[in-house]
Amino acid sequence: MGRIYCAVIALLALTGAAVAGYLTYLHFYPAGYENFVICGPESAGNCDALIQGEYATLFGIPVAAYGLFAYLAVLFTALVAGYAGGLYRLYGLLIILPLVAVSLAADAVLAAVMIRLQIFCILCLATYLINVLLLAAGCLWYRRLKRQDGVTLRDALRALRAAGAGRHGAKAAAALYVLFVTFLAFSVFAASAMLGIRTDAARQPKDQTQQTYEAFYRQQAENLQLPPTTLTVGSADAKVKIVVFTDFLCAACYQFYQLEKELTAQYGDAVAFAYYNYPLDKECNPDLQRTMYASSCTAAGSMLAAASLGFFPEYMAEHFARYHEFHGQYGPDKAAATAAGLSDPARFMAVADSAAVRQILRRDIALADKLRIKATPTLFINGRRMVGVPSRELMAAIIERELRSDAR
Repeated sequence: MGRIYCAVIALLALTGAAVAGYLTYLHFYPAGYENFVICGPESAGNCDALIQGEYATLFGIPVAAYGLFAYLAVLFTALVAGYAGGLYRLYGLLIILPLVAVSLAADAVLAAVMIRLQIFCILCLATYLINVLLLAAGCLWYRRLKRQDGVTLRDALRALRAAGAGRHGAKAAAALYVLFVTFLAFSVFAASAMLGIRTDAARQPKDQTQQTYEAFYRQQAENLQLPPTTLTVGSADAKVKIVVFTDFLCAACYQFYQLEKELTAQYGDAVAFAYYNYPLDKECNPDLQRTMYASSCTAAGSMLAAASLGFFPEYMAEHFARYHEFHGQYGPDKAAATAAGLSDPARFMAVADSAAVRQILRRDIALADKLRIKATPTLFINGRRMVGVPSRELMAAIIERELRSDAR
């Protein structure tokens, strides 16, 4: 029976190592064009918004790499303990159980981050499930050993101290174990650091950017024929026009706004953005199966009100500057507070709740449905569709090509 518990723990640790290794890989080589960071029903398994975000690293190392090390340490410890037998099984549990407990604590922090950012990462959820199963298997194994041999972890700890102070063989075994774990940590973290240097912190490797770029231009430009929108940033004479269907509370749309600021700073009046609303909120978008961002209908109405009153770019900038305050707490009071320095809040909210604003919002949602838009942000760059937040390198390559084409 003991070998079964050992095998179960080893298998779970191996599975966890595979998931953590894949998450570490995605940190340096994020998914390509088909899997850009998005919000919407299609984004349930998309982890990019989390593993590319500000909480993705600790001391310059991807958080997933720490998980990879922990799983590999558990795997090695379980195999050694199962093979050696005797008290070594308890010695192994002395190491495995605290490691798994720390991993579960890290998962709790990760869950809090996902709730704060309103991001669901199925791979991160998988690590939580694996850690729960590891803890359960370890506790069951310990319970059986305690019942079978009549010894506890405290007894094993005392025996370990006595062995360390006595026999040279035990000291040598402990030293070899420490040496191996140290080498394992060095290997995992050094490999992660080398990947970071190799990719130069880029979101996409050059070859992947090129493949995505080519796939984008294999599409035909769509004849959108959209009605004008008041939600615009940039010059009406811009050579590159980017249409954005967005949810102003969506985590991916927040990332796109950061990208928009960089592109506007670099290309100036050569690039313009035209926004249309697609709130992921059943309150005004009844065709959705579930609400992903509560009160995003209110956020959409606020943007339309700001545009109607003549300060949309300023209001959007203030909105996204406060974005991290809004998670799960956005409502008319937050919308009014955001407008406080730009307009009379009472007047602003009256416009936001007006029939004219509701009509435009219904129009935008109908346009999105007609275009079969299911996720935000969905972009149309001079008519060509792109779903999700692209890398800065990809957007720069596309914009520069469009500018060259226009010049000819």
